[in-house]
Amino acid sequence: PQPQYVVDGDGSGGPNRFGTVQAAINEVEQSGDAGAVIGIEAGKGYTSGDLRDDSTGITIGESLTLIGFSGDGNNTTTPTLDATELNSTGGAINIQADDVTLRNLAVEYDSSSTDNAVEVQSGNDLSNVTIDGLDITNTATPGGGGVAAINLESQTNATVKNNQIDGGAIGISFKGDVTGSGTINVTGNSIDANDGNEQGSVTEGIYIFGDLSSKDIQVENNQVADSGVGSRDIKIGSGGSTLAKSVNGQTNKQDQLESILVENNIVSARVNNGSASDGT
Repeated sequence: PQPQYVVDGDGSGGPNRFGTVQAAINEVEQSGDAGAVIGIEAGKGYTSGDLRDDSTGITIGESLTLIGFSGDGNNTTTPTLDATELNSTGGAINIQADDVTLRNLAVEYDSSSTDNAVEVQSGNDLSNVTIDGLDITNTATPGGGGVAAINLESQTNATVKNNQIDGGAIGISFKGDVTGSGTINVTGNSIDANDGNEQGSVTEGIYIFGDLSSKDIQVENNQVADSGVGSRDIKIGSGGSTLAKSVNGQTNKQDQLESILVENNIVSARVNNGSASDGT
């Protein structure tokens, strides 16, 4: 899609052009232009000051698409957002609205000062969040902070696909404030959980947990390397979780485990609904 709003690092190129990412988002929110596309031009360096005027993370409070593009309509070039100097207890990018898509962006962050690269914060009960084609690098000591690069805490439907993550994980939780049926698609992601260091503090590469009884989960074609010692590359559920309604179309616990192992490029997996089933 062609952007109606453009971030170019200085905002001097004409109407609907902005110097910071947050300024463009604020304009969409203030104008009530739900569903707008904000394009971030590639070929320019975006440091923390180009993301927003202060040192906290970007906040998205309106339905929109945030996409990297080359400026000539070609969306094959990826701009890099250097968020390593941000200081946030949430994410470098915080999603607080339904129907938000992030696509074709490189994000660098430091998990010792900003918890996650992308976060849906607990209590927001959102739907239709899509994280597609991000290249995320955690510049902290491998595994620093032990938190997810993509951390989605409260949503009924989400798609996380075709992302490259170095030094982090994908974490998705359905907490008590999220009710009803929903789907979660985690496909085609490549994750080096501890950036070449198996002794790092990031445990699973993909971790989905919470009340999963009404959730259909698709987790396929993912590759996970360097998950922490004694952990699992992909884990669905925890000691307090309910069994997912389905995983890759499977409703039986053992079948769910086998489908995760077969459909992903991984070494180990666990399905847990109070009692754990492990496989390699």
